[in-house]
Amino acid sequence: MPFSDKFTDILFNLCRTTIKDLYLPLYSEVVVNYFLSYNQPENIQYDSKIGYTALLFGNNDLVGSGCIVGTNIRRLFVLPNYQRAGFGTLILKHLEQKSVENNCNFLDLYAMINTIDFYKKLGYKEMGICNYIVNKNCSVDYMRMSKYFDWPK
Repeated sequence: MPFSDKFTDILFNLCRTTIKDLYLPLYSEVVVNYFLSYNQPENIQYDSKIGYTALLFGNNDLVGSGCIVGTNIRRLFVLPNYQRAGFGTLILKHLEQKSVENNCNFLDLYAMINTIDFYKKLGYKEMGICNYIVNKNCSVDYMRMSKYFDWPK
């Protein structure tokens, strides 16, 4: 289902839940708070206005989402209880199809350490490790990844 502003709050809650459940065991509280602040309602709305946001519902509940802005995939989240059931793949394939429909043959994303293998299985290639400085005492590593597509026939 395409994004509309009425979904901002439920997408915001999905992002918060997923970040807290999956990132807290891997990253410092400072890094987790950075990701929480990045995924605030105003950023969700802005990205959806300049890009495309897809929502995946199950039993009338939002279980996953993903966004494309230009060539960049952002905010691909699936609630922890729904992971490993193919929902992330479904969302990503939908975003890829949207990009091909828009004559885009390249996508890139920034993968956290716990998602690199997921993206590799779906054809994304590692472009290099990047480091983001959260504050003067803390930084986070992530992998920039990309995938090229053939033009539609």
